[in-house]
Amino acid sequence: MFWRDLELQQFWFRAPIETQAMMIEAFDEVSNDQKSVEECKVWLLKQKQTQDWKTTKATADAIYALLLRGDKLLSSDALVEVTVGNNKIVPEKIEAGTGFYEHRFLRTEVQTVDVRDQP
Repeated sequence: MFWRDLELQQFWFRAPIETQAMMIEAFDEVSNDQKSVEECKVWLLKQKQTQDWKTTKATADAIYALLLRGDKLLSSDALVEVTVGNNKIVPEKIEAGTGFYEHRFLRTEVQTVDVRDQP
């Protein structure tokens, strides 16, 4: 759910991301319409997934609107499971809050395989 007539405005307060963030707050605080709030959040997240939020102000507004409502949205501690070949990567030094971790391979650990030799 979003408002197409505001897409190409030059003022920040008429920009689509900022408008969407304000509408999430309005639907929640004024009409307590949780269905509309969730639909607005989906558009906002899909916008980030497929394009970007253009400015730091838009990003701040969007994140504020997404995190303002909901129950412990950042509390999940589930990690991504990664397997390379037959080796499962065991996470180390996990960043709190984001769950970010990295695993580096030494040059000697990497083997090249000619895909033309594969069935």
